[in-house]
Amino acid sequence: MAKIRLAVDWMKAYFKCEYPLLHPDLATDGLEIFVSDFGRIISASEQGQVVIREVMEKYLSRLERDKHGVPILYYPFTREMSDRDAPRQIVIDPSIAYGRPVIKGTRITTTMVVERYRAGESSSDLASDYDVDVGDIDEAIRSEIQAA
Repeated sequence: MAKIRLAVDWMKAYFKCEYPLLHPDLATDGLEIFVSDFGRIISASEQGQVVIREVMEKYLSRLERDKHGVPILYYPFTREMSDRDAPRQIVIDPSIAYGRPVIKGTRITTTMVVERYRAGESSSDLASDYDVDVGDIDEAIRSEIQAA
């Protein structure tokens, strides 16, 4: 919360506005607050530090927004970050499993899959148990291994 307060105070001063969190080009990664200004992406959490646009855009391209532009889903990278077309089989949805990563279209968390996989179950057995494709199971395992 302290970091958010600092970011809000910085944005109030920089943009000379009373409600900076209503800025239309605001984004967050869950830890920091970013804002677009004259073609640059700035970290408000770091009091104006400019962010490398290409890196940030790769992450922002993995967001799905509602009709009002509010982020509602995030597809984490399960492979190399350089591929914008990386699979989107794993999703983070705040309304499912308290925002834990799940296999898209299910409530199956990636941690559940990996725990069973580490216990010795095969990808094909897990796919059969959960009634999903083996590729979905492999992406769930890959996402957890990459996160570790």
